[in-house]
Amino acid sequence: MHGRIFAMAAALSLTACGTAAKTETVAPAGGKAMVAPPAVIKDGEIVYCSDISAPPLEFYDKNKKPSGADVEIGEALAARLGVAAVWRNTKFASIIPTLVAKQCDAILSQLYIKPERERVVDFVPYMYSGQSILVAKANPRRVTGLDESLCGLTASTLISTTAAARLEDQSKKCEAAGKPAIKLTRFDQDIAALQELALGRSQAYATTSETAAYYMGRSPASSPSLESPSTRSRPVSPCARATPRCGARWPRPCTRSGRTGRTTRSWRSGISR
Repeated sequence: MHGRIFAMAAALSLTACGTAAKTETVAPAGGKAMVAPPAVIKDGEIVYCSDISAPPLEFYDKNKKPSGADVEIGEALAARLGVAAVWRNTKFASIIPTLVAKQCDAILSQLYIKPERERVVDFVPYMYSGQSILVAKANPRRVTGLDESLCGLTASTLISTTAAARLEDQSKKCEAAGKPAIKLTRFDQDIAALQELALGRSQAYATTSETAAYYMGRSPASSPSLESPSTRSRPVSPCARATPRCGARWPRPCTRSGRTGRTTRSWRSGISR
């Protein structure tokens, strides 16, 4: 199975890696805090690392505030813990090193569970996902999914993601079959990879199924040139929140309460096709 479970993560050891990032704070609902340092970096806060560029899970709304299913889940968890939610916008490629460097307390950012990631962070699974492909209207290159139909084409995607790894694996299969490799262009923001397709500089854009459905579900006036040759390229797999390895178990109350499931279903219902 090539997809993964989304999860919240936490860190094993200190490193020098990390990136400067914009932060947004949401005040707690009130009550006594259930967590304190060293379980969190700063008293009264829980800091989330998130690449806030992947709707409908995490994105900035028209008021430039973090929004989406993951944001709602993170803020609900913070409220249960009696602390403020702080959102640290972090590029996906550096999101785990930033957590390990103790610049945030947890990751909420479409993070798939993978063995190599489990060696450095702990995961709390909360939803299943997969990868999808978007192409130009009418699908002129007859793309059928993340498969051999991409051989010789240019595909754009977010760097260091499962979608990028899937494209790399397929490109090798193309070459092994005597076909041209996939020309892969990687970006540090998901929206930039989508724009590459919209501008005609790539013939396919690979992303998570949720983000693909979000863009496909927008009005024809805002996305007139996109369609999906397949709703989901492979069986869905789990995603999780990540927290420091051997660290806090505080993410679990939200999962056990059923709030996580209700939130993800609510956001998904708005993008169903």
